[in-house]
Amino acid sequence: MSVQSLFGVVGLLLLLAACSGRQTFLIGQEWQRQRCYQLSDALERSRCLEEAGIPYERYREGLNPDRSGDKE
Repeated sequence: MSVQSLFGVVGLLLLLAACSGRQTFLIGQEWQRQRCYQLSDALERSRCLEEAGIPYERYREGLNPDRSGDKE
């Protein structure tokens, strides 16, 4: 591997590591929505989109139910 390639890989890793939890959540949420739109059953698609639409704050509360009132 050349030095330039190594710097490129290291730079990419640093960029990915810089993503916040919220950004990562939003990327995953959009990916989930796209999967929902591929469902042919309307009821299933609606349920999927409802699950994919939860706000980040509610998602965080679900991760730490005992700290639901804490802000970081």
